[in-house]
Amino acid sequence: MIVIDTSFFISLFLAKDPRASKAEEIYPTIHEEKVVTEDILKEALTIVSQRVGKAGSIDAYRRIARDCTILPVSPDRFSAGLTRFLDPKTPKDISLIDCITTAVCRDMGIKRILSFDRHFRALGLTVYPVK
Repeated sequence: MIVIDTSFFISLFLAKDPRASKAEEIYPTIHEEKVVTEDILKEALTIVSQRVGKAGSIDAYRRIARDCTILPVSPDRFSAGLTRFLDPKTPKDISLIDCITTAVCRDMGIKRILSFDRHFRALGLTVYPVK
């Protein structure tokens, strides 16, 4: 399994994004099960809607729902992510959603994330694509 992060979805769904062509090139090469958390889904669809409109968000949702398993964020996973986010040692550029995503990954034994955000390495995940 591999988690797909918001940063990757934004590049995949927004044609004007500087990494759009890279995302379009990489996405079809991922043959393992693709998963996304509810929080990543919320964040990605909101950003797509704000930048290109509701129709773009609807298209993005349909593709995500077709291609990915959507993982729930249970109260325990939320709590684990929040605890990590509030830890003074957690760097300030790591969001609450990223900490929750990491908690979900840890809980499910997922070690890889498809993301253009390198800071997931600091959270113990292997980030793909590798630069």
